[in-house]
Amino acid sequence: LRKEADLSALLSQCGGSSSGSSAKKKAAGSASWGLCMLLVSSKGSVPALWKALSVAYKGKVALGFVPADAKGVLAQLGAAGELGSGQSSKVVSVCNGDVRSSEAYTGTVKSEPLQRHINSYAAGKKCAAQVVLDATTDLQALKVGQLKALVAAKGIGCSGCFEKVDYVAALQGWLQQQQQMKHEL
Repeated sequence: LRKEADLSALLSQCGGSSSGSSAKKKAAGSASWGLCMLLVSSKGSVPALWKALSVAYKGKVALGFVPADAKGVLAQLGAAGELGSGQSSKVVSVCNGDVRSSEAYTGTVKSEPLQRHINSYAAGKKCAAQVVLDATTDLQALKVGQLKALVAAKGIGCSGCFEKVDYVAALQGWLQQQQQMKHEL
């Protein structure tokens, strides 16, 4: 991924775009767990481990490779994508295609530790809890499971929620309450 458009295309596979808005429907090759993982590296080619992980997690996680000299892409990732001194590679996890939820993986870039890290996102629950809820969030673009997890994570009462529209309405109500509380302060 050398261009910002390449990053946006990858992020759209896990539920959004680099700006955090997910107006587009998920692409055919979407990541069902809502997770994009980026390997930022000073090496010139994609390591065999990264290729193997992309095959093993196909359809669940979108994986991308970012050369350390791709300044525009790294600028979009912010601090999470910066290589530290003496660091030759770094893994960045992005939930729901929203770079505001980017976090740097701090473990070893080896098969087993990376698989444990990736598996911690299984079924999309971890990414659902990391959705940034604000006025720009497209709740309709989220899956029912993600909406349920958001409702639970925010402690919103939704005992009568059965359909997607119910969860969306509950979250929109919560957002309105949050905005009112801000205006009252």
